[in-house]
Amino acid sequence: MEKLSHYELVEQLGEGGMGVVYKARDIRLGRFVAVKVLAPGKASDPERRARFIKEARAASALDHPNVLTVHEIGCEDGVDFIVTEYLPGKTLAQLIPKQGLPPREALRYAVPIADALAATHAAGVIHRDLKPANVMVTDAGLVKILDFGLARFVDPAPVTEGEETQEILTKDGAVLGTCAYMSPEQAEGHEVDSRSDVFSFGAVLYEMVTGTKAFARESPSATIAAVLRDDPKPACEISGNVPPELDRVIHRCLRKDPAKRFQSMADLRVALEEIQEESDSAASSRVRAAGPLRRTAFGVAAVLVVASAGIWLARRSDPIEAQPSKPVPLTSFGGRILWPALSPDGNQVAFLWNGDPPGSYDLYVKLVSAGTPVRLTNDPDRKSCPAWSPDGRRIAFLRHPKGKRSVLAVIPALGGDEKAVAEAPAFYSGVSWSPDGESLVVSGRTTEETRPTLLIVSAATGRVTRLLLPPAGAVLDVIWPTVSPDGRSLAFVSSSNVYANDIWVLPLAKDLEPAGEPVQVTHEGWTVAQPTWTPDGKRIVFSVGGQGWSSNPGLMVIPASPAPGEKARRLLGGEWGESPTFSAKGSLAFVRPINDLNIWRLPLENGRPGLPARLVASTRQDGGPNFSPDGKRITFSSDRSGSKKLWLCEADGSRPVQLTTMAAEHVSGSSWSPDGKSILFLSNPDGNLDICLTTPGGLEPRRLTFSPAHDTHPTWSRDGAWIYFSSNREDSRQVWRMTPDADAVPVRVTSCGDAWGAYESADGRSLYVVRQRGRDAWSVWKMPVDGGEGTEIVTDLASHWFVDVTATGIYYLTSALPGGQLRYHRFADGSDTPLLTLEKRSGFGLAACPDDSCVLYTTYDVDTTELMYVERFR
Repeated sequence: MEKLSHYELVEQLGEGGMGVVYKARDIRLGRFVAVKVLAPGKASDPERRARFIKEARAASALDHPNVLTVHEIGCEDGVDFIVTEYLPGKTLAQLIPKQGLPPREALRYAVPIADALAATHAAGVIHRDLKPANVMVTDAGLVKILDFGLARFVDPAPVTEGEETQEILTKDGAVLGTCAYMSPEQAEGHEVDSRSDVFSFGAVLYEMVTGTKAFARESPSATIAAVLRDDPKPACEISGNVPPELDRVIHRCLRKDPAKRFQSMADLRVALEEIQEESDSAASSRVRAAGPLRRTAFGVAAVLVVASAGIWLARRSDPIEAQPSKPVPLTSFGGRILWPALSPDGNQVAFLWNGDPPGSYDLYVKLVSAGTPVRLTNDPDRKSCPAWSPDGRRIAFLRHPKGKRSVLAVIPALGGDEKAVAEAPAFYSGVSWSPDGESLVVSGRTTEETRPTLLIVSAATGRVTRLLLPPAGAVLDVIWPTVSPDGRSLAFVSSSNVYANDIWVLPLAKDLEPAGEPVQVTHEGWTVAQPTWTPDGKRIVFSVGGQGWSSNPGLMVIPASPAPGEKARRLLGGEWGESPTFSAKGSLAFVRPINDLNIWRLPLENGRPGLPARLVASTRQDGGPNFSPDGKRITFSSDRSGSKKLWLCEADGSRPVQLTTMAAEHVSGSSWSPDGKSILFLSNPDGNLDICLTTPGGLEPRRLTFSPAHDTHPTWSRDGAWIYFSSNREDSRQVWRMTPDADAVPVRVTSCGDAWGAYESADGRSLYVVRQRGRDAWSVWKMPVDGGEGTEIVTDLASHWFVDVTATGIYYLTSALPGGQLRYHRFADGSDTPLLTLEKRSGFGLAACPDDSCVLYTTYDVDTTELMYVERFR
C-alpha cells in the first residue's frame, strides 16, 4: 500500500493490536501527517471496527494543545483509516529511565497531561487507557495524549459485567502494561467515571518518578489481582528524590475507593501546579543564594559549606524575591463581566456586568474581600471604561446612547447622582485620570468629520482640548489612553486596522502637554487592547487576542522604554486573560473569558425561516463562514488547531479539513471564486493584513497584495475577473479592485471614505458597499460599479462582519448582542423582513447560501467570564 485517498504513505511508524501507523504526506496540503490504518483482520470484526471509529470520534471531539489532533476519519476501498497530526518524538515509555525521572522533569510532563485530561473530562470523554506508551513527548518538548481507542463518552450504553475484563485478559504483548494502569473498578468491569482516569494517572506518575510499575506482576491475572488488593510501596521509599507532598498526591490518586481519590482531574492539576511552583521557587532561591557567594574570597570548600547553608535557609524561609501569588477567582456569578477597574487602594473593584437580571450592562462596585456587588447604574444604554479617580471617591465612565452623542460621565463610588462631564459625536475605548484628578484623557471625535484623536477633558468644567492627532498611518482609532502613575508619560493604542494595532508612548510635561514625539513600543501587529501601567511606572501590561479573535487571549508585559528588539512576554505562566487593571498597591485583576463560538444554520423555505441548528462546532472559536458557489461546501476560520486558520467542510458541517498551515497568527475572511476553483482569504504574515489565494484542495497559498497597509474583506466580481477589497493604503479606507494576480496593480473604486467592503450585483453593474457612519453605525450603499454617488439602502447594520449579499438581496444583523435581528432586504420590492432574533451574542461572520435556502451565523454557545485577582504582582 503506497497511497490511501490523498495520502502518500512514506514509512511505517509502528504496529499495534488495532492496526498499523504510517508517516504519510497529505498531497493536497503538502504536509506530513500520521495515518492509522485498521488492520485487515480487524476490519471484518464489527466490534473492532466500531472501537476504531470511536477512537477517532473521541479524539476529534477534543480541542486541547496536549491532545493529539485528529484531522480526518475515512474509508477507501474497504480500508478504514484515521488521519492525525504527525508528531516526531518519543513516548513516556521510551523516556522513563530505570531509576525514574527527576521530580521536576516528571512534573513538567505531568501537569500538561492532567490539564489535557481535565479538558477531556469536561468534554464528556473518559480515556480509560492512560499509560506511558500513550503519552508522546515531541522533539520540541510538547506533551500529547494519544490513543483514545478505549475512550468512552459519558452516559453511554451500559457495559456488560465482566466484558472489559475478559477482553483484556485474552490479550498478549502490551496487555500487561494496560492491566498495570487500570483502576480497580475498570478491572472488575464496573461502570467507570473520570476518577478511573485519576487512578491511571497516579500509576503513570508513580512510574515516572520511580522507574517502577506500581502493580506489575508476572501475568495479566496477577497484575489485576494486585490492582484490586495491593498498595504499592511509597514512591519516596523507592526514590529519595520524591518530595513528601508529591508522594501524598500519588498515594491519593491510587486509592482503591474512587470516593477517596481526587474527585476531578482539575483539582489534581492544581495540586501538581502548586508542587511545581514550590519546586521552581526553591530552585530559583538556591541559585540566587549561591550566586553572591561565588564572588567572595573564600576557598572552594568554604563556599560549598556556606552555599549549602544558604540552600537550607532558602527552603525554610520565603524566597528572596517574592513570587506573584496565583490568580484566584474574584467573582463566580454568571453572565459577562467587562472593563474591570481596581480602586487605588485595592479594596474595591468596579466593572460592567450583564447578569442581574440578564440583559444590558450596568456599572457595579464590589469589595475585593467579600460581599455583594452594588449597582450604580440601571438603564439600557451601552457603557464602557470605568476609571477610578486618584482619591478613590469617583468613577468616570463612558455612556453610548443608541443614535445619540457619547457622554463622559462621573458618578460617586458609593452611589449617587451621575454627572455628565462632556459630550462628543463619539468617545472611543479608554478613560484615564491625571494623577492630580483634575483632568481625564479620552479618545474621541470632536466633530463627525474628524479622525479619532486623544482629548483632554477638565473634570470640573468639561472643557475639551485636543492632545494628540493620530500618528501617520493610523486611519482608524487612536484608543486606550492611559496616563503613567507619575503623569510624565501617556501610553495609547494606535490602530491602522481592527486586526492589528500597537502600543505607543508619548512623553508628557506639566498639565498633560506633549513633551516630545510618540514612540512605538510594540511592533508585533497583534490585536492589542487595554494597556495599563504597573504601579512603579516602569512597565506596561496589556492583553492580546480575545475580542472575538481567539479563545485564548493572553496578558503581556513590556518595558515602557524597551531595548532595541525587545519584545513583550507573557505573564503568569501564559494564563488566559484580558482587561488587566492595577491598584496603586500592586494588586492585579483581569478578566478570564470562558466562551465557545460556533456556526449555526437557519434554514429558509421560500423566505420563511425554520428552526436553527448548530452546524460547525468545537471548543474554540469557529466563525467567518462562506459558501462555495454551488452551496455544497463551506470555508470558515477556526483556532481549533492553536491559531486562526482556514478550514473547509461539507455543507452539513461534516469532514472538516484544515486548508492553511501558514505561520501567520491570523487567517480569516474567505471568499470563493464564481467557478469554485479559488478561495481568497486574509492573513498577516508580515503583521499587516494581506490578501492571499488558495484552492479547495489546499494548494500552497499565493499572496496577492504586498502593501504595508491593511487590505481586508476580499470579494469576487460575478465573472471572476476582478477582486474587490477594502484598504487604507491612501488617506482613508476605500474599496479597491485588482485582477487575481500577484503583479496586478490595484485601482481605487470609491472616494467616499470609511468603505469596508463591496459586493458586486448579479448583473455586474452595481456595487453594494459597506460603510461606517460612526462608532457603532454601519450601512450598505448601492453605487455604480466604477464608483460615483450612491444610495443608502440598509441603515441598521451591526458592522462589516455581519452582512452578505446574494443575487436576490442582503442578509444582515442589526446587532451582535442578544435581541439583535437577522434580517433580509429583498432587491425586488425593497422589503425588509426579520428572520431571527438572537438569543445569545454573535461572534463574527454571516453567510447566505447562493440559492437562499439557508443562512449561517455565529453564536457564543458558552459566553461568560470570571474576574481573576492576583494579590501580589511583581
